[in-house]
Amino acid sequence: MLDPNIFNTVFVIPILNLLVVFYKLFLLIHLPGAFGFAIIALTIAIRLLFQPFFQKQIETAKKMQEIKPHLDNISAKHKDDKKQLQAEQLKLYQQHGINPTSGCLVMIIQLPVFIGLYNTLNLFLLNGQAEKTITSINKVLYFSALKIETINSWFFGLDLVKTPKQAGTWVYFLIPLIVKLRISMRSLTNS
Repeated sequence: MLDPNIFNTVFVIPILNLLVVFYKLFLLIHLPGAFGFAIIALTIAIRLLFQPFFQKQIETAKKMQEIKPHLDNISAKHKDDKKQLQAEQLKLYQQHGINPTSGCLVMIIQLPVFIGLYNTLNLFLLNGQAEKTITSINKVLYFSALKIETINSWFFGLDLVKTPKQAGTWVYFLIPLIVKLRISMRSLTNS
């Protein structure tokens, strides 16, 4: 489950420990649906950690939108001369203080963390191996006070560790639709 490799050591295990800290904290204050709220808190914490990167990405995207008409003019003017086109584009980027590769760098930095988050949450898809999963998780926790005995994965009437097929009810199929709708709504408000 948690193979001792560099990726797990650097990304998955710290994320797992943070998730368990939130879970134990919410259990301590007797919050119903502690596991679901722990996932939400973990997601917010990671989002806050990467806020400067997201902000930089947004700023670069806005600058790119502002210079798009200029880029279109340059493309039309130098459509037959690729070398001149690249030189003019680079000059335009420099004039407006844009580094076109910065967006890629931001994504490269974030990608391992999001893969680690996915791997962490995937651990909790117990598949009938709850004892083995909990033992595996407890082995990598930083503090013995964080050790867990069981995981109450119920959140607002849904078992978070079940797939829609395992749950056998149509309600679980609404979750991806709600997430997709939320993403679509957010993209509309940002444009």
